[in-house]
Amino acid sequence: MQTINLLRRTFKIGSAIVDDPVPGLPLETAQQILSATYPQVRWTTLYETDGLLVGNTLQYEFLIPPVKTNG
Repeated sequence: MQTINLLRRTFKIGSAIVDDPVPGLPLETAQQILSATYPQVRWTTLYETDGLLVGNTLQYEFLIPPVKTNG
């Protein structure tokens, strides 16, 4: 009998690594929930193919745009 192990999903936001708040749900749902704490992730897009295998974890990185200032 075979067993299936699901990979743990994490998100890299800047230098912070955050566990998935809703494992098993789509990336868009996780991004909406994370945007309450990390508003900068609202303006980025993640795709399923963006995940990198790091050990036994599937890690997605939010590429945060640089802060714009006038002057």
